[in-house]
Amino acid sequence: MNAAALRRREGAGYRNLVLVLLTAVTVMNFVDRQLIGILSPAFKADPQFPDTQLETCSTLPSTFV
Repeated sequence: MNAAALRRREGAGYRNLVLVLLTAVTVMNFVDRQLIGILSPAFKADPQFPDTQLETCSTLPSTFV
């Protein structure tokens, strides 16, 4: 095996790792946003959970994405 073929083979592992990490982050982001939407009626029904906290929970993650 020559040096160029060895570098291509090593680079494939790195590309796969990056692809897996990006996919995992995307899935976690999607699930996080869906959970906030699903649980918001339960949070609104709780009298000790003010609306300002619910708004913060729903807008804060989107500011960092």
